[in-house]
Amino acid sequence: KDYPRLNKIILPKNFSKSRLKLETAIKRRRSISTFGTKEISKMELSKLLYYSCGITRRNKNLNLTRRAYPSAGTRYPLEVYIVVLKKGEIKKGLYHYNVKKHYLELLILGDFRDTLKDSIVSKDLAENAYLFLLITGIPSRASEKYSAISNKFILLEAGHLAQNTYLIAETIDAGCCVIGNCDEGRMSKLLDIDVFYERIIYLIAIGKKLD
Repeated sequence: KDYPRLNKIILPKNFSKSRLKLETAIKRRRSISTFGTKEISKMELSKLLYYSCGITRRNKNLNLTRRAYPSAGTRYPLEVYIVVLKKGEIKKGLYHYNVKKHYLELLILGDFRDTLKDSIVSKDLAENAYLFLLITGIPSRASEKYSAISNKFILLEAGHLAQNTYLIAETIDAGCCVIGNCDEGRMSKLLDIDVFYERIIYLIAIGKKLD
């Protein structure tokens, strides 16, 4: 998906190399529900998105590009939206991640903390997190090839993306907590999507770790 008429925020890609070993990141990985107050910068968000769900191998033939997670038949039915909840380098609001161009598309500015609180059981996550990743699935992309089992592949794919997010979050001293259930009607209204064509799959609360 892309939103060509909307304002864009270009994300940097000159990431500094992390000294954290993969094995250490796996050992440290935990779901946390209380976060610190430090900002997640534009560079850090860019790194989170690129290494969790970005295009890591490009090719002029789009069918040969590859992302940071496996996708059955390279159908890539997932979309990623970001809700920034705290004031910082990127303004509070709702954004869509354009994976092809690696930039954010501004859907709407505003404070959506109350919307998230009303949509999930763990209201403390909406209170404490710096941002949320909202992962949706577009079933038609997968069903064209996999028919009845396409929904299974979409759910597996969301899990791969979420685990990447947990691990890369460790490199920026951040933590995550995944949420598997929400008020789908309320969240779909926020994203302005039709549940018959695109559905909420997963939410990931992210924030800096406590000092």
